[in-house]
Amino acid sequence: MRRLSLYFALIALICCFFADLEISSANTYTELKKIGHGLITPHFETVWLHRDAVANTLTFAISGTFFGLIAGFIFSFFYDRKPVKIILSFVRSIHEIFWVMLLMTPLGLNDVSGILGIAIPYSAIFAKVYHEIIQESNETVPNAVSSNTGKIATFLFTVLPGVLSEMKSYTSYRFECALRSSAVIGFVGFPTIGYHIDSYFNEGYYSEMAALFLVFLVIISARKLWLNKYTMPVAIPAALLLISWNAGFSLTNIQRFLNDSIPFPIRQAINSGTEINWPEFYTWLHKICTKEMIPGLWNTLLLTQISLVCTGLFTLYTFPLGSNKFLGKFKFTGKGLFLFFRTIPEYILAFILILPFGPSMLPGVITISIHNGAILSHLLANSSDFIMLKHDHAKNKINLYCFEILPRVYGQFLAFLFYRWEIIMRESAILGVLGISTIGFYIDNALHEQRIDRVTLLILCTAVLNIAIDALSTHLRKKLKVSGKITSLD
Repeated sequence: MRRLSLYFALIALICCFFADLEISSANTYTELKKIGHGLITPHFETVWLHRDAVANTLTFAISGTFFGLIAGFIFSFFYDRKPVKIILSFVRSIHEIFWVMLLMTPLGLNDVSGILGIAIPYSAIFAKVYHEIIQESNETVPNAVSSNTGKIATFLFTVLPGVLSEMKSYTSYRFECALRSSAVIGFVGFPTIGYHIDSYFNEGYYSEMAALFLVFLVIISARKLWLNKYTMPVAIPAALLLISWNAGFSLTNIQRFLNDSIPFPIRQAINSGTEINWPEFYTWLHKICTKEMIPGLWNTLLLTQISLVCTGLFTLYTFPLGSNKFLGKFKFTGKGLFLFFRTIPEYILAFILILPFGPSMLPGVITISIHNGAILSHLLANSSDFIMLKHDHAKNKINLYCFEILPRVYGQFLAFLFYRWEIIMRESAILGVLGISTIGFYIDNALHEQRIDRVTLLILCTAVLNIAIDALSTHLRKKLKVSGKITSLD
């Protein structure tokens, strides 16, 4: 494990020489001062003015999670079939923002495309995680029932009660992610809270932006108070009723979208009824590869690998703040910090940091590392709390950390970190929409130019890269023989 860690640290160090990590803004301190002043002087009356955006944020998150959960639960029973697994792996490898950007073309800017943009990838994620939970459950229970008992009855009365708690915990965490995604899609035009955060920030109204931002953090932090087993029977139907189902759906729009997704030289030949000019196609493909695909994927990998190691370092340095082995009854301070940093949507935090630091990879590294590090620190602190120490254990906190706790949680730490690897890669890709030169930057440009064939090709390449990282991550976790499946942050 130590050698593997050193390899990754060395790769990240080499990546730093190729990555754009410079501060390109001349007024960094001034802008940070203005943002800080806005955060401590929020104008909360702004929230009431945009109450519809707050309601839309909740509606998109609840509806997207609900539809994703239903589809994911059904698909989880077929996830062990190779075709289903391949298709769902591809679906979940594409970030929600990219799904929304794709769906906006045939469906338009409306509630349906926003909700589907969340529900489609979430269905694949739910299917994978639910399948793993069911597979890891006690397989001896179903064998204890009569052979005449049907599969559905066996699952409902023997398997489900044993895995329901874990499923509920993961669903709660995924809903937290849906709230962040719901806010973030406002940055591409949807009427959620992110839309107004974007507007106020660009106009320099930091106090108004801060009010919406802080209220959103409270909504996520207190989600179990307003959405629980008592309020859910009301909240879900209410969210479904608030959806505007007028999606502008038409077969013509779908056909046009599918036609525009075909590479231009091939589409031109099909529409004109002539033979495909393959040299022209290779020229088209070569131009995209050299000017967009390769630079975008290269920068995405650089940002991913640097952020992965920085996430690990953040976790190792901070998880003791949330462990009773180090802070005892005062560990709530560390837990509070972890909650705060993981609640902040990484996209919004990067958006805020780009103004003072410039659109380099530095805001991306800071954002991704803090967000994912807070999640892993919380989980690792929980793991360390269950460690039983000997009566003669080291009393000095530094010795306790170095020689008792860290060696015993390090394997699980690496498993957690590798689990987040593909997630960090997806986050690195979407930060390109903010101007950072990852693959998302080129996807966003192609979308604005209505070059759907380029958008489709670049997203496909992003998905393939993500699937490759997921496969390598899974291999390393199996080699470590530790489960890195994050199912609960409770």
